Amino acid sequence: MVVDMVKELKDKAPPVRTQGHMSYAAVAANGALASGTPDAHRVKAASLQAQREVIVSIRNPLTISKLRAMNPRNLKSHIERALEQSQNEHIAPMKIMSSNQLKSGDLSLRTATTSETKALRQFADDWVCRVGNGANIRNPTYGVLAHGIRTSTMEMDNFEEIRENILQDNRPFIPRAEIKYVGWLTRNAYSKSASSVIIEFTQPEDANKIIDEGLVWQGELFQCERYERQCRLKQCFKCQKYGHIGTQCKATTACGYCAQEHNSRDCPSKADRTATRKCAACGGAHEAWNQNCRIRKEELARTKAAYATRAQYHPAPEVSRPDAQPGAVTGTLRRTRSLRNHVQPSKTITARDTSPPGRGRKRTNTGLTLAPADEENEPPRTMRAQRPQRAANPSRRALKSHGGTRSCRQHIIPRKTTSTCATR
Repeated sequence: MVVDMVKELKDKAPPVRTQGHMSYAAVAANGALASGTPDAHRVKAASLQAQREVIVSIRNPLTISKLRAMNPRNLKSHIERALEQSQNEHIAPMKIMSSNQLKSGDLSLRTATTSETKALRQFADDWVCRVGNGANIRNPTYGVLAHGIRTSTMEMDNFEEIRENILQDNRPFIPRAEIKYVGWLTRNAYSKSASSVIIEFTQPEDANKIIDEGLVWQGELFQCERYERQCRLKQCFKCQKYGHIGTQCKATTACGYCAQEHNSRDCPSKADRTATRKCAACGGAHEAWNQNCRIRKEELARTKAAYATRAQYHPAPEVSRPDAQPGAVTGTLRRTRSLRNHVQPSKTITARDTSPPGRGRKRTNTGLTLAPADEENEPPRTMRAQRPQRAANPSRRALKSHGGTRSCRQHIIPRKTTSTCATR
């Protein structure tokens, strides 16, 4: 009866949700974050690629146009020529694995190892100027998102003061940290009583430490998580497309109200609510930033999926533990093997003095043979478990012939199988 009740409860229980990934379409349909654990292989691959990437920021439009006219192979040769002309022995013979030009005009370079990436950043002054005018290395930053900070306690115009106060309050956790940027997550943060703050560190270890310990600000502890730019929705205010911002846009200007070739702020029908609207992204009868836009929904699904599958920590170079020794595991296995002979009395080892040195000895109970390498871990012969021996008592005739019990016990060597019946 109890078994039937348990089965009935199991049948009525809601189905257990599997820990699988949801597609972008499923995320968009549910309107929620993708559930499940992140793909370990995909996250690991993205982390390794980020550690081997060098971003060359370019601010000269002529240089951007010149580099954009090159195909990937010629662009790669152009970068390697700049490294060779630097005459720096650390980077001159280096070969670039790949080189891509981003929408912003910046260059994304990837090396074979992380040590080569560090060398390119360290000696940037020797080669980056040869790439083109206005080119410089963009040092990576590692962002942390702190939630629930009161907006009245942070005035972002006083960046230096805020940075020093953050470093001072969290010095026990990050004693040598450096902060490059502090800002609110949203533009309308000051209209709220509390909002989220973005803090970007120069080292991934410091950012990961704050993710674990939390952020201390004015005596309060705030929970933190990793900040990833790919998890934010980007819409260009110039062409109204997604994935970039207006300062990086080279496309034709499009109005967000009527999709005509003028700025949104100059649209004549901007104030007329009855005027016909047209989206420059999907062509629908609405503004370009409308929440019902099909393209906007797809971009929101992409950012939510990126948020759900992002890694918890920033990729950081692995540092070997100073207390780790190559033979630590082997020593543990050997100690376990040697103690096994003392703990398990059932596996008795017989002492055979006639066995040649180095030869394996048989186990009487199991029939197995010890390997020669195990002999150095065997207990001494005096400690080995042997078959119990019966006490040897001298016969009455032997006692009489030696004139007493005490003298007999001193001179007669007892035998294993000596008994009173045998002597008679």
